[in-house]
Amino acid sequence: MQNNDSRNQVKLPFGLRGEKLLHITEVPKGLACGCRCTACGSQLVARKGDKNTHHFAHYQQEECPHAVETALHYAAKAILEQTLEIALPELIIQEQVTGETCGQSRTKVDQITICEKAIKKIDRVELEKPLNRIVPDVIAYIDGKPLLVEIAVTHFIDSSKEQKINDMEIDTVEIDLSDVDRSIGLESIRSAVVDSTSNKAWIFHSNEKSIRHQLRSKLESELKQELDEIFQREQEKKRIEEEQLKLRQAKQQKIRVLIDKCLDDSYKHLISNSQLESKYNQEIQSQPAWKRSASIMNISLETLPAFLNIPVKGEYIFACDRRVWQAGLFSSFIYNKFKKYENPYPIRLEAMNKWCSKYLPLNNFALTLWSKKQILKPDELAVLNLFDSYGAIREFVRHLEHAGFLKYAYKSRYVILKDHWPTHELLEQNDNSGSFDYDHSGMTENELEQFQERAAIHEFCGGLPRIQAERMAYMSLISENNQN
Repeated sequence: MQNNDSRNQVKLPFGLRGEKLLHITEVPKGLACGCRCTACGSQLVARKGDKNTHHFAHYQQEECPHAVETALHYAAKAILEQTLEIALPELIIQEQVTGETCGQSRTKVDQITICEKAIKKIDRVELEKPLNRIVPDVIAYIDGKPLLVEIAVTHFIDSSKEQKINDMEIDTVEIDLSDVDRSIGLESIRSAVVDSTSNKAWIFHSNEKSIRHQLRSKLESELKQELDEIFQREQEKKRIEEEQLKLRQAKQQKIRVLIDKCLDDSYKHLISNSQLESKYNQEIQSQPAWKRSASIMNISLETLPAFLNIPVKGEYIFACDRRVWQAGLFSSFIYNKFKKYENPYPIRLEAMNKWCSKYLPLNNFALTLWSKKQILKPDELAVLNLFDSYGAIREFVRHLEHAGFLKYAYKSRYVILKDHWPTHELLEQNDNSGSFDYDHSGMTENELEQFQERAAIHEFCGGLPRIQAERMAYMSLISENNQN
């Protein structure tokens, strides 16, 4: 408790007659009270007028500054001697420990009750008897052991006295009487000294130190265990992260090796492109996609129109001759669609690309590179763009758009404007008369003249039959017009 010199500045309510402490209400007024000051021993006069609160005053001298407090000490001693018991308060202590590991802070807090509220029997009491370096207000002996009872009225135990009490290791209780109504007599003081616990506090308890040490040790042990668990978890987490990092690095290294191999295959493919074109040309007739296209459109390599053999960027992705994939796309998505549907749906580049993935041979090393596109370097991406099926299809479709077969609709969609080429229909018209029935209504005079001239050259200079000569002349003329 702390000092509070301003508390309860009432005048002296007690006087000592012989060895008996009397309240102002128990004596006659004036010097007839026969009382003296408990602090200085001076004669007191009982002032019991009609205006002021009744009280004792020092007769013909200054008031004693310690009179009230000393009187209450006597009162407390007298009450304890009379009742031979005292209610002691409970003592609850709390400890807190804090620790940190791996950047995480933890705090453990707990409390324990050292003693419960209890009424103790008193063997005997002593008043203001010097004890080592202090003079306790009251010494009450309980079960043969001393209990220091400090009475606080205007002055409470300071840190110096508290340290001395701790050094002596004697149980000590402080009783706060600063708010007790002293005007009504000893009964209110008796209640505060004997019965009440709310105004009492332990200054020292002999068991507190060991119990506090046990509590702190328990908390420190629990904290250590919790911090150790955190440390172990963090170490395990770190170990797992390191293992995962190693796995990622190993995986990345493995992927890098795979990418390098695929890039090497890409470079080899580009270098040996002319040889591959010869190889692909020899394999055309055996390609299922070509067989299907040739059957649908009733064509051969000799009668294939030039617009289905257009080099485009990205076509190195196809492991076949460009005539295979271009004829395949044309026959699957454009050819004779108006014959089958009155108003065909727009064709999508994505659908054409999917068709190529399903029906055409592709260079797997390029497909692998596409699956790792996000981690390729800029120069590696530049190589990859030469093996781009979607890009190649887009360029091919744009070529068909320029040739008048398609028209751009929206996003990646194109509508069909023309689903076949006239040459194909004319070549199919071969009657038994041995002449080639062609439609020259759409030809200009210059084109008709060129046709007849070329047919004559093929017939007389090339030694071809008339029908074959006309067919070749017409084919070359239509191909030139489509290219233009």
